[in-house]
Amino acid sequence: MKNYKVLKNLRNYFIPNAENEFQPKILKPKAAIFIFLLIIIIENLFFLTNYFFVPYSEFLANLIGQTIADLTNSSRLNYNVPPLKINPLLFQAAQLKAEDMAQKGYFNHVSPDNITPWYWLDKVGYKYISAGENLAINFTDSEEVVKAWLNSETHRQNILNKNFTEIGIGIAKGTYQDKPAIFIVQMFGNPKISYVSQNSIPSSNNYPVSSPIANQKPSSISSVPLKTKPLQSINPSLVPTIAPTTITNPNNLDIDKNSSVKSEMVINNEIANISLFKKIITNPLETTNNILKIFAILIIVSLIFKIFIQIKMQFPLLIVNGALLLMIIFSALWVNDYLVSIWAKII
Repeated sequence: MKNYKVLKNLRNYFIPNAENEFQPKILKPKAAIFIFLLIIIIENLFFLTNYFFVPYSEFLANLIGQTIADLTNSSRLNYNVPPLKINPLLFQAAQLKAEDMAQKGYFNHVSPDNITPWYWLDKVGYKYISAGENLAINFTDSEEVVKAWLNSETHRQNILNKNFTEIGIGIAKGTYQDKPAIFIVQMFGNPKISYVSQNSIPSSNNYPVSSPIANQKPSSISSVPLKTKPLQSINPSLVPTIAPTTITNPNNLDIDKNSSVKSEMVINNEIANISLFKKIITNPLETTNNILKIFAILIIVSLIFKIFIQIKMQFPLLIVNGALLLMIIFSALWVNDYLVSIWAKII
């Protein structure tokens, strides 16, 4: 009985019939105003998540970092490359690099003080055979940043490098080109000695201490060669970006040279392994756009039914309401994608 009432209400909301006088409730003025206000709330939540909650919430930053690591391993598994282990020292080094970029306002593998990525590995005592770094700025969707890296040849080489066995992610809020920015650092390593690993990501203020099993004093790594690509000028200044990939030992890359990576497939094949909660929280753009698309589909279906069921009985106001809502929804989708496209980048 309850199921029947639910189905009956749904039919009255979306399908013209004699009971609703061939006027779907979703297209009536009150429902249209409610949907419009709901869209405003959803958009505000999207912007708050992007520009406030993610940058200033240590919990969300750590959650995004963990999700980036999970998606990176998913990509490797798609190409039969062993997954990377989480190393707290690499997380600490990546966090220090991210905070350095945030504080000094630069976005490159080498700082204005000529500090290379390997300095941060040395600083936390991480001794390695080989290491690599991917950078990104102004991404708040974990899936989007991994897809961007996979679509870049050099970044993809780091992600699929069989020589790397460990990973660390750092995220920091700062300023770049006089605009607020979110810096993401992904570090890879193949350690000379085994470190005590932990499953949790260390916070930026309270890193767990991980002592090497072998009691050796880390040596300086300042002499490790650096290979980078110069940062191209960006216009406008706020652009989502990934930084030029850095690889310590380019000749040691061990990936399938003939593989043509399709980032959408790589991400989607293993995305089911990530909890729904984590997926929603760590991908605000995708979550927001999916909600808007659901509204658009429901309105389009109702409009089609409205126009073609009882063609002789039309209600122009309802059609106008539906058309206006669709314009608002598609405008919101365009704005969301546009803002992210001009704000985020990788090197």
